[in-house]
Amino acid sequence: MFIYLAQFSWFMMIKKGLTFIFTLFFLLSFVSAFNVQTDTIRGTIINDNGLPGVIKFTISSTGESGTYEIYTSERFQISPKEFSILSGKTVALELEFLPIDAMKENTGYIQIPYSIRKVGTTSVQEGEVYIKLIDFSEAFVIKGDPLTPESKEIVINVYNVEDVKYENVHVKVSGAFFPSFEKDISLEPYEIKRFSVLVNQDQLKKLVFGEYTIKGAITFNKQTEDVNGRVKLLEKSGIDFKQYTEGIIVRKLNIERKNEGNVPTISEVQIKKNIILRLFTTFSVEPQRVERQGFFVNYYWQKELQPDETFKVKATTNLLFPLLLVIAVVIIGYLANLYFLTNLNVRKQVQFVKTRGGEFALKVSLRVSAKKFMDNVTLYDSLPVMARLYDKYGQAPTKAEHGRLSWDIGKLGEGEERFFSYILYSKLKIVGKFELPRATGVYSINGKIHESISNKVLFIHEPISTR
Repeated sequence: MFIYLAQFSWFMMIKKGLTFIFTLFFLLSFVSAFNVQTDTIRGTIINDNGLPGVIKFTISSTGESGTYEIYTSERFQISPKEFSILSGKTVALELEFLPIDAMKENTGYIQIPYSIRKVGTTSVQEGEVYIKLIDFSEAFVIKGDPLTPESKEIVINVYNVEDVKYENVHVKVSGAFFPSFEKDISLEPYEIKRFSVLVNQDQLKKLVFGEYTIKGAITFNKQTEDVNGRVKLLEKSGIDFKQYTEGIIVRKLNIERKNEGNVPTISEVQIKKNIILRLFTTFSVEPQRVERQGFFVNYYWQKELQPDETFKVKATTNLLFPLLLVIAVVIIGYLANLYFLTNLNVRKQVQFVKTRGGEFALKVSLRVSAKKFMDNVTLYDSLPVMARLYDKYGQAPTKAEHGRLSWDIGKLGEGEERFFSYILYSKLKIVGKFELPRATGVYSINGKIHESISNKVLFIHEPISTR
């Protein structure tokens, strides 16, 4: 009995050992049943775009034929999930790895463990692959080439910053100085696409140098993301100067300063006027500073001009008042010259005289005064065409012929005055205003003949009506 039990125990130990060896051999043979080689086809994907990563699996079987499944413990959906292979054969599979659930929020390189198991068994062969997840807003970069205020177009650059090929990418850009522009493009890995857009030069000239935003929107696979870029406006300085004058009597001096650059620049305007014209000058903008230098007065303005800004100053000088003043001075000077340079002063006056017969009659008075001694003095006067001389009044003229009257005075001493008067009449009825001829005095001083003319005499006759 004892021998039988010992033999049975020894037999069970041999059976367990054989079972362990057989199981170990089976597992080792399965682990080495496949030779797996992976090649990345699309190793970088946008994490929430719905486009999967693609990795090529080349699987060579050294074990049993059958149907196998591939799965992962990570949050990725693998497609296809199953494949069939014959013993000693090789299959090539393009497996898609699509992030799901919270994996869509991740970025960067993700390690994806995978397992290969024959359907209906529990033994697996494990491995791992890597896929890079990127955020849509970081998959592209938009940038503009530097501009100057004279630029007519802007060059837009769209960068594909990843090792991914994109088809049918819709790009839309706009900016402060160019209109909205849209274009469909395709991008190879790390490719840069460039296109030009016309700029609004009027708006561009008003901008200060520096960096400006390019508003961009990129649509791919029905997903749209804002991708803004930057463009640099280069520095330029320069002030354009214009000055012109218009008008004759009212003179207008127009001065313009325009900032042609894109840098804020201080501009100064100066206007110089003499001390007389300044009294008749007004300005469209009050001067900030006034300085007097001798006979002239300087006016100053200063302003900081933004790009494309214009500063205008208008100085209006009304020359009518100084012109009238000059004319008045000339007239007064002329009259004073006549008075002081004429040695013989002749004055003529008239006075209406009533007559019994109702004739029109005027009394004419002549006064002659000498400023210095003179001789050969003769006074001349003329009657109007329609008038006659009444010879029974006053000092009769030395000669009266054809309406011309003359008195031979002879010599006059310094300051001496002589008076003459006569009456003229007309049988015609005179109504209204008429002018009498001027009287003339002729004389000689130191043997030289001179002539003086009297003042102008006007007479207005308005008869009184009787009822």
